[in-house]
Amino acid sequence: MSEVIAWDTSSSLTLTEHGRWRARRQNLAPDDLRYVVEHGSEHRAAGACFCYLRTKDIPCEDRKVASIARLAGTTLVLDSHGAPVMLTCYRRPRGGFRVFRRLERYSRFGREL
Repeated sequence: MSEVIAWDTSSSLTLTEHGRWRARRQNLAPDDLRYVVEHGSEHRAAGACFCYLRTKDIPCEDRKVASIARLAGTTLVLDSHGAPVMLTCYRRPRGGFRVFRRLERYSRFGREL
């Protein structure tokens, strides 16, 4: 079963069952997911879109808000084809963005990104 989170009329994020379970386990509310998608850095590799929120991606006025500052290091793994579908999410507060540089840049359909 998929859950759709819509925060405005132009964009929505669909969560898979696993993605919803991981978001609950990581204590991420729908507003937190929206914030990561809006402010995070996007990297496409291994047939997926990784949306990673670094500390420097957070606007200066939001860095002092504890509920937003705790989101630094959060990664959302989105399906890179079609409408945004969150496959899973995880947190790696330090050095998590380096992992993406080591991933192969290909899609699951055999074409390069």
